[in-house]
Amino acid sequence: AADPHNVMAHASMGAAYEITGNYKKALAQFDQVVALQPKTDGSYGLRADVRAHLKDYAGALADYSQATLLDPADPGNWRDLAWLLATCPNAKVRDGKRAVEAARKACELSRWQDADDVDALAAALAESGDFAGAVKFEQWYLTLPGVKDGDALSAKSRLAGYQVGKPWRD
Repeated sequence: AADPHNVMAHASMGAAYEITGNYKKALAQFDQVVALQPKTDGSYGLRADVRAHLKDYAGALADYSQATLLDPADPGNWRDLAWLLATCPNAKVRDGKRAVEAARKACELSRWQDADDVDALAAALAESGDFAGAVKFEQWYLTLPGVKDGDALSAKSRLAGYQVGKPWRD
């Protein structure tokens, strides 16, 4: 049997379960990762992703928030938090103002060079009602290097919504 204290084993198993869509088993593995490494931001990010898949949005919000506290210099932590706050299907979790703050922080930390951070800012602006800003940043996102064809297609769909005053929903 695997060493129950082996963080990498739990993280690997959790990732494997997540990839295959077995989110409950993934969550159990990531719970172990958090228990073994409670001061590591990545542990919370992994678990937050799975919680969001399981529609435990409050749990995902708590984990993304904890990740930003543990490593406030990681733009990915801020981006993930912003995306959930801007696009969550549960209206109780959405918070446009906080989403904009988190997305701007991600963009600043990545020196405005990460396309995904810019995309999150566009979604956050739309959620906060600033559709002109959302259109501007989504259009900019589409010009940035590294945006894959599939991502561009999704972005064009988001852009069309922003242009008619509709925020994005995951």
